[in-house]
Amino acid sequence: MVIINYKNINAIIKILFLVTIYYLLIIDNAFAQTTPQLLISWKALSYVPAGYQGKIFPTNNTPVEVGFDVIDNGKVINLSKSEISWELNGKFLTSGIGLKTARFNSGSQEQAVRITVLDYKEQNLTSSVIIPSLRPEIMIESKLLNKKIKFGKHTLTALPYFFNAANSSELSFDWKINGERISASADNPESLNLDLGSQVPSGNGDIVLSVTIKNFFNEFESAIKRAYFVTTF
Repeated sequence: MVIINYKNINAIIKILFLVTIYYLLIIDNAFAQTTPQLLISWKALSYVPAGYQGKIFPTNNTPVEVGFDVIDNGKVINLSKSEISWELNGKFLTSGIGLKTARFNSGSQEQAVRITVLDYKEQNLTSSVIIPSLRPEIMIESKLLNKKIKFGKHTLTALPYFFNAANSSELSFDWKINGERISASADNPESLNLDLGSQVPSGNGDIVLSVTIKNFFNEFESAIKRAYFVTTF
């Protein structure tokens, strides 16, 4: 009669299971280390205020530059002799030996860029990136707290983002309070020196401040920003 020791069998099964997991992790790690990767970066050449450290996004017709590197076993690979092909929205864009950057103008909607490094270690390396397209934006900068504004003099500054302009001198600034146009300084049109009391009706009430920014060279490129304040004594 054969007596089966189930405790020993369970122990052996557990050991085999752990050994299998161990070797699978080693194989997976080795594969991850040896699989080349394309790291893609891009930048849009649209206007943002000085000091802005965020991502610069394109709007319609903004020049966009895309570049990439191939990382293999933790090292950046020299692709100066590699054939590289670029596609934009599924259509051929450009190609060339060692062509690691490409440039194009963005559209009104997001665009897909596909990069292929041909015959790298007997295989084609391919990766894609989506380039978004945003409308121009405005932020009104001021020292006003809690959207309450006292009678007196105040300075408000309109900061334009993502316009197709080299600098703010290529943009027009149109300020209004409660629908009525207010003139800003000709030398500094992005800032409004507001004299609350002489420029708006006296007494408590709501103030709707708006600024519209337009591109001098493209009448269709514009943005508007409104801010709402409650006057206090």
